[in-house]
Amino acid sequence: MDQEMDSAVERQKPRLRARLDYAAREWRVLQVHWRILLVTASVFSTSLFSEKETPMRYRLLGNSGLRVSEAALGTMTFGDEWGWGSAKDEARKVYDVFREAGGNFIDTANFYTSGTSESFLGEFMKDHRQSVVMASKYSMAAPGIDPNAAGNHRKSMMQAMEASLKRLQTDYIDLYWGSPFVGLQIEYSLIERTVERELVPVAKALNLGFTAWSPLARGMLTGKYHGHGSSEDGRMNNNLMKDFMPEQQRTERVVAAVKAVSDQTGRSMAQVALAWLRYRPVPVIPIIGARKLSQLHDNLASFDVSLSAEQVKTLDEASRIDLGFPYHLYEKESVRAIAYGGMREQILA
Repeated sequence: MDQEMDSAVERQKPRLRARLDYAAREWRVLQVHWRILLVTASVFSTSLFSEKETPMRYRLLGNSGLRVSEAALGTMTFGDEWGWGSAKDEARKVYDVFREAGGNFIDTANFYTSGTSESFLGEFMKDHRQSVVMASKYSMAAPGIDPNAAGNHRKSMMQAMEASLKRLQTDYIDLYWGSPFVGLQIEYSLIERTVERELVPVAKALNLGFTAWSPLARGMLTGKYHGHGSSEDGRMNNNLMKDFMPEQQRTERVVAAVKAVSDQTGRSMAQVALAWLRYRPVPVIPIIGARKLSQLHDNLASFDVSLSAEQVKTLDEASRIDLGFPYHLYEKESVRAIAYGGMREQILA
């Protein structure tokens, strides 16, 4: 009996060795896969999801569902046809740095630099179009003999859209300003606050996305036109821009306040002016239109600038506007008493 058992065990040894060898090989494969998994997880945690690599945050644009970066890249400066824009190489650098910072919201128009802005963007984004939220607009055209070349009507829109799609090298535009009505793109800055009379309250009431063009008032808020930096190549020195110069006395008062806060915080005047927009009653997405790479870096740094309540008050008071009727009427205590039956302070609205 013992001999038969020994013989059976001997016959099973090759099969047992084969199974052990197979198990050992599988264990080595699992170890390799585990190391790959650990390395991949490390790459994702330290690079792809690193705040340092992607400092940008994102907002919902009104009721559209679109998630857009907290700053939009304005590209009216892409192209030098108007005498103060960026050549292609510099425009590409600006675009790439904005994208590397996490920016995905790009704003252009059919009219910008005679179409060059859209042409540059079509080339820049062609290998990653799906990750860009592209906004464009129409209704503008150079002076000519066609009365329908410009305007807000269907013919103008269709012609402008078809031309924009060709220049952008795409078959869709994510946001075409004016249709559907999901957001506002308006001038807003410490210099231009008159939109607070009606348009800001409308955006708040209807939950509209709010994008602000010229948030630095065409460079006025950087201080370069008031002795705080070089203005030699500033666009406001161009004869075509003279009609856009703001009222001098108020501008000087606002610029002085921005300079004071800049000195207190140790941050540039541009960064202070952009940071102020984050303290508005509605979320504001500034459209930063950098012509140089250095300007873009400076603008992006504004998103980690914090202002104290006193500093915001300083800027608010220096730039305050006359809201007019009916705001002045409702500021009177006697009117508020009648309108709310003497209960305004107890009404949580």
